[in-house]
Amino acid sequence: MATVNELLEVDAAPLGDRMAWASTFTHLISDTLREDCITDLPALPEPAENIAELQHNKAINEHMHASILMFCQLNYLQDSS
Repeated sequence: MATVNELLEVDAAPLGDRMAWASTFTHLISDTLREDCITDLPALPEPAENIAELQHNKAINEHMHASILMFCQLNYLQDSS
């Protein structure tokens, strides 16, 4: 909030002690545009025709296995006790 107030030149008292104490980061903001940024992105490769089959045959890792098991236990498997 302190940074926003400084950027918008709000002339009001801080909303609380934390805002009064807070440092701003307006010194990191400038009107000068960076010149070291990429301007042209490389072309994306064409998607595989059989992407669904590739995904279907892909092995799952232990994290995904545990997530699927938990989902099934929470939603489908009934406790028999």
